[in-house]
Amino acid sequence: MEKKLLQRFINGACSAEETIVIQQWLLEHPDGLETYMHELWREDIPAPMPAAMEAALRDTLPLQAPAPVKYIHWRRWSAAAAVLLFLLAGSWLLQHQQHPNHALSIITAPAGKIYQLTLPDKSTAWLKGGSRLQFSSTGYGKQSRTIQLLSGEVFFDVKEDVAHPFIVEQGVIQTRVLGTSFSVKAATAHTPSIITVATGKVAVHYADSTVGVLVAGKRISVDSTNGQYSSSDVPLWAAAPWKESAIQLTQAGFDEVQLAIKELYGVQLLTDNKQVQQEHYTLLIKRQTSAREVITVLSLLNHHLYQQKNDTTYIIH
Repeated sequence: MEKKLLQRFINGACSAEETIVIQQWLLEHPDGLETYMHELWREDIPAPMPAAMEAALRDTLPLQAPAPVKYIHWRRWSAAAAVLLFLLAGSWLLQHQQHPNHALSIITAPAGKIYQLTLPDKSTAWLKGGSRLQFSSTGYGKQSRTIQLLSGEVFFDVKEDVAHPFIVEQGVIQTRVLGTSFSVKAATAHTPSIITVATGKVAVHYADSTVGVLVAGKRISVDSTNGQYSSSDVPLWAAAPWKESAIQLTQAGFDEVQLAIKELYGVQLLTDNKQVQQEHYTLLIKRQTSAREVITVLSLLNHHLYQQKNDTTYIIH
């Protein structure tokens, strides 16, 4: 962690994204703050401590005399500064006071970036940019491995542990597994929750009812307001295409090509040509390749022309 970034955080000058980075760093390096303060104490102090921090330290530390804050023992300075850091990090919680037996870890992926998280049981979670989840730092794995998905989309690769089921909760919607890999997209005010399985098997529940048991290549959409759901077959790569740099298609139908282009580029590919619709395609679609280049190749393979209708729609004739 850069010292300048930590100092900006102490001064309350970090951006929202920088604050998220520091929050997650502190979760992964619980001794990092103490190490930083120890190094800082050894350095010459070119300027006075920020007034707000000095005032907070004077209020926090049981000083016997109004000695300059510079001379407070570094361990006490470190402890007080740690308190300030937690107060400044308002978007995340280690709720020891409200929940003394179940401290919460809340993880937020920076916007536009994928964040990879190793959970306490060595399961792995990939958070799509802007996604948020939480779990009990002390209760995780004791009876179950429970995660609350607060928003966004996460792909999980779960370590098998029959005695401790892995559970993802989104309000009344619950996904329960033993060992598998799958993605969960949280519901919003206008869209359903979507669960897609890449390997293994999961059970999806709404309130007290089971709405589906999914195996690899299955997807279910569940309305969080009334429990209505629908299921469909999807390619295995469709569980989390947003975390991949490329998608390999092998003898794929046109509908799968459409889905891949939509997932990678946010572009809709249309055709009313039966030959194009009935063709099968084997190709590697790389994220770094533009949508226009991919569609040009598809058109050449079929000896047809394409038209760009607008920024997000292409048509092969």
